[in-house]
Amino acid sequence: FVVGHSMGASVAALYLWQHPEVFDGAVFSSPMFGVDTGAFPLAVAQTLATGVCSASAGAAYTVGHGDYDPDHAFEDSQVTQSQVRFDLKKQLYEQYPELRVGGASWSWVCESMWAAEVLQRLGRHTPTRTLMFQVGDEQIVLPEAQDAWCDDAPGCQKVFVDGARHEILSEADAYRNRALALMIQTMPFAHAEKLRFASFAPSGGNQYTLAAAYTLETPFSSWRRLFMTLTDLGAPQQVRKYVAMVRNGLVTGSLDL
Repeated sequence: FVVGHSMGASVAALYLWQHPEVFDGAVFSSPMFGVDTGAFPLAVAQTLATGVCSASAGAAYTVGHGDYDPDHAFEDSQVTQSQVRFDLKKQLYEQYPELRVGGASWSWVCESMWAAEVLQRLGRHTPTRTLMFQVGDEQIVLPEAQDAWCDDAPGCQKVFVDGARHEILSEADAYRNRALALMIQTMPFAHAEKLRFASFAPSGGNQYTLAAAYTLETPFSSWRRLFMTLTDLGAPQQVRKYVAMVRNGLVTGSLDL
């Protein structure tokens, strides 16, 4: 199955329409089926964006956007309420500067609006079983556009997560764990009996939650690299011990979940 978040979900939805035979199921996290244009009415934003993109390559940032800001504070985050995951992302950006992403460019806005307009006509032609997460504290995309697509799509199941923000898979445990559990429970895995799932918060709260899905056909080395990446970023000893326990359980098949 395919998992897509925000713009990634838009790309995945377009692909599902063109190639419905490829995936058995899909998960869309806060899909960008409509762009939140803020203070600009949609018609004004479309006219402005089209004009800029027609006259140039659209590489410049849109109004109010700019380069990646390393001083962006957690308190100003529009996408997550998890301090730990917010800090983890910043650490990754410091370690791997090539991952940094600034604000929206005009070309990005033009492509996003085009995709959203097309997608509003494609829901009814997308029979793929789809689990769509819609969050209650959405500040990036338009929930009503998600509603319209899901209402038209015969295989779509919408799950509303009240209080969560845009990046539900990077959210606080109360929101993220629910989403992960639903993903595992509802998707039509071809080899469900071989699935392993683990989620743990060593502090009992919102610190260093780890989750992994693993099938016996997948080389375990790939998950080992994922775990090492997480634990190399200053995780405490108790987290390292837990990771070692999960790793061993997944390899031996002794993990009791």
